[in-house]
Amino acid sequence: MGVLLVLNKSYVQDPRAQREVSALVEAGYRTEVFCFADSAFPSPELPGVIFHVFPVTRCRSTLLRYACEYAAYAIWVSLLAIALRVRRRYHLMQVFLAPEALFLVCILPKLTGVRVVTDWMDLGSELYASKFTGPLTFFVLWLNRRLESIIVRLSDLIIFPNEGFREALLSRKLVVSRYCIVLNAADNRAFDPIAFHCAHAAETTRCRVLFSGTLSRRNGVSTLLRAFSLASVSVPDLTLTILGEAVEPFASNLLSQLVFDPRIQIVGRVAHERVREYIDAADIGVIPTSNTPLTRVNLPTRIFEFGAARKPVICSELPGVQQYFSSSELAFCPPDDAMALAGAICELARDRERRRSLGESLHARCQQLSWESAKHFYLQSLQEVFHANPKMHDHQER
Repeated sequence: MGVLLVLNKSYVQDPRAQREVSALVEAGYRTEVFCFADSAFPSPELPGVIFHVFPVTRCRSTLLRYACEYAAYAIWVSLLAIALRVRRRYHLMQVFLAPEALFLVCILPKLTGVRVVTDWMDLGSELYASKFTGPLTFFVLWLNRRLESIIVRLSDLIIFPNEGFREALLSRKLVVSRYCIVLNAADNRAFDPIAFHCAHAAETTRCRVLFSGTLSRRNGVSTLLRAFSLASVSVPDLTLTILGEAVEPFASNLLSQLVFDPRIQIVGRVAHERVREYIDAADIGVIPTSNTPLTRVNLPTRIFEFGAARKPVICSELPGVQQYFSSSELAFCPPDDAMALAGAICELARDRERRRSLGESLHARCQQLSWESAKHFYLQSLQEVFHANPKMHDHQER
C-alpha cells in the first residue's frame, strides 16, 4: 500500500514528519513525500522513500508572502499528486497542517478514492492571531474557520499532537469524531544519554542553560535574555546556549547585541540529529513560551527531548503543557515573567540534587508518553483508515 505525505515545511526541519515517515517505511508502506527545499541543508534522502522537493525555501515573513509561497506550493503538489494517482502509486494521502488551505490539494485525489488523513501540526487560527495584526488578519481568520469545518467533515482521520487541539476545535462547535492523538514524543534511541554522550558531558565547573527553538516572540526569547541577565548576577558561572534561527527582526537585533558576551553561545539552526549533542551538554533546559492563543494549546516537543536525556526543564505554566506534566516533572514559572524565570534558573543552578530529581521524574513521565507507544497508535490508526473502519477512536496515552 502506498502513502503520500505533504509537509508544510522542509523535511529536515520537521522531526515529527521524520518519525512518522520512518515508521511507515519500517511497517512496509511505499512512501513518497512532498516538502519545501531548505537552503541550509542538502536534499533529504532515506532508503525506501521518494522525495519530491519544491525548489523554494520557505521564508517566515508577511502574511502576503506566506500566501504566495503556499499557493505556488499547493499548485505544484496538486499537479504532481494527480499524476501520481493516475499511476496508482498511493492509496492514502496525509497532509500536515497549518496552513489549513493546504488541505485543498487533497480534494481531487479524494474524489478518486484516496483516503485522506490530516495531521494538525498547528492550529491556523491561533497561529495567525499570534503572528499577524491588521484588517487582513480578520479576513484570514474568518476564512480559516470555514476551512476548519470543511476539513473536519472530509478527513477520513484527523491526527492531533495533543488533547488541547481537539478541545480548541470543540470550543468552535466542531465535532471531531474520527481522530487519534499522536504526541510529539521524542525517539528515545536518539536522546538517551546512556546510549549517547557528547564531549562536553564531563565538564562540571559551570551551569549550562540551553534554549532550543525558533527565536520568536511567542517562544519567549526576549523574556529569557532578560531573565539570564538577572540570574547571572547571582550565579556568575552561568552560561546560556541559544540553539535556533532568528525568524523575526526583533530577535535578530537582540542577538546582534549579544555576539561579544562570553557567557552566551549563539549557535543558530542545526540539523535535528545534532540537537542531542547540545541537550546532552546542558544542565538545564529552558522553554520560556509566551502566553498566546497558540502556545496555550501547544505541547513543546523539546520537553520530550530534554526528558529523554534526563535533563531538568523550566517551562512556562500554560494549559497545553499542564494537561500532560505536573510540577514534580517540570519547574513551572509564569509566562512572560523574566523575574520569575530568573529565580527558577538560580534555584536549579544552585541545587544539583533538585536538577537530578526533576530530570529523572521528567524522564519517567516521558517514558510513559514515548514515541514507541505513539508510533503504535499512529500505524494502527492508518490501518483502520485503509480498511475503512468507521469506529475511529482516541488513542491518547496518558
